[in-house]
Amino acid sequence: MRAKVLLIEDSTSLAILYKQYVKDEPFDLFHVETGRDAIAFIERNVPQLIILDRSGPRFSDMTLSD
Repeated sequence: MRAKVLLIEDSTSLAILYKQYVKDEPFDLFHVETGRDAIAFIERNVPQLIILDRSGPRFSDMTLSD
């Protein structure tokens, strides 16, 4: 089973670029744009890694905790 990586990025063009860059890597990259979408994704699919664009304006609705 391939590892799941979640990319939280509000810029669709950057997300497309990142996905293209890692397309041949041994993991699946999933993209969401908002904190709420990230939480919904995590509830259904536990990713092994989360990459977060913290400077995005749409992330004020998401709380990160350890």
